[in-house]
Amino acid sequence: MAIIEHLPAVLRAPGPRGLAWWQWGALPVLLLFAWLLGLFLGRATRIFLNLLVRRTRVSWDDTLVASIGGPLTLAWMVAILRVLMPAMLLPEKSLVTFHQGLRTALYVAFFWFLLRLVTIAGALVETSTWALARPASRSLVPLGSRILQVAVLAIAVVAVLGDLGFSIGALVTGQIAGSTQWVGQSQSAKEM
Repeated sequence: MAIIEHLPAVLRAPGPRGLAWWQWGALPVLLLFAWLLGLFLGRATRIFLNLLVRRTRVSWDDTLVASIGGPLTLAWMVAILRVLMPAMLLPEKSLVTFHQGLRTALYVAFFWFLLRLVTIAGALVETSTWALARPASRSLVPLGSRILQVAVLAIAVVAVLGDLGFSIGALVTGQIAGSTQWVGQSQSAKEM
């Protein structure tokens, strides 16, 4: 680009990881800009969704729209960065890493939204007529909601680690192998 040719030589010089110093300086600015624009677009999206959900008779959708500001901001930020990344002129290896990071951030936004949905569903079941008519069952609803939240978090961790290239099977078998080794050691210690 013509603008880059007019930068001082020190900024065009290669820095860490094969990026020029101007790219290292521009990345935080680009991330801040994408976050601010994502924040604005997330709020605009929530305003639009509020207009839609006001027409419904139920209230849970209003609560859901009010609680998804964070995931919406992150999703918009990923979309903006995806569009603006070519302007950074990143080398191929760095571009692949950046796209993987964006995909992982999109997974985080999705599971964050899903976690909010499970939380709202738990609160909805807890205050439903079914739960109010069954006080003994109603006390189990918060426990069920927590279990679902933990399940969503566990699936999110597995999905994100898998996306980052970790072998989930190896992590699980490594943990199991480590625990059986510990059991073997503790039994041999008892025999002494």
